[in-house]
Amino acid sequence: MGDVVITYETLYEISRREKNRPELQKLDITFFKDSLNYLSEKKRILDSQSKQESLFAQSEASKTKKQLENVHKILRDIYEKRERKLMEMAVFASRTDESTIDLSNMLPEEIELFKSFVKVLNHYRSNILINLLSFRAPQLPTNGFGINIAKNEEPKEINTSPEVQSEHKYKKVKIINPLPSFIGTDLKVYGPYNENDTALLPEEVVELLLKKNKATLNENT
Repeated sequence: MGDVVITYETLYEISRREKNRPELQKLDITFFKDSLNYLSEKKRILDSQSKQESLFAQSEASKTKKQLENVHKILRDIYEKRERKLMEMAVFASRTDESTIDLSNMLPEEIELFKSFVKVLNHYRSNILINLLSFRAPQLPTNGFGINIAKNEEPKEINTSPEVQSEHKYKKVKIINPLPSFIGTDLKVYGPYNENDTALLPEEVVELLLKKNKATLNENT
């Protein structure tokens, strides 16, 4: 957006564009800080006007108060519209590949929020859906959302069942970028993988990872 001075009109325009366009809109990296400065200045003006006893000052204070209330509403609308888009992007990232998501239009605070969404979704996907498809009971933390996802240790490979065999061919690869848990074409659960991990995966999965530059063939394949 360039260097945009925050005003009531610019906030209204930002809200309008965020509402009418499906993609996350580009904002100045200092948007939250600039909005805070704008709110603080409006509050200072309101406090100054409220201390004056003239009818004119009281009338102006009433107008300023009303505008401040409207600004609160607009900022809430902007945040909630962007929050919804971040959640939708996180769901897509959790179901596919987080690295495919463009973070360029996210504010620094929103990047952290987005990554938190993805971690929570991945955690529960692994402990509910992946366990279910692996003939295991869903496992949920006893303390609700008070989980330390970073300590969520998942086995590198979980077989579905000794009786469930496939005719898939496998190749050994070296992982280039971290990958979340996923279900292979043989209906087995793989991952999560860290950088430089090695894995024996179905050929179809290997071809996809090679095409996306997510892995390389292991020299010992």
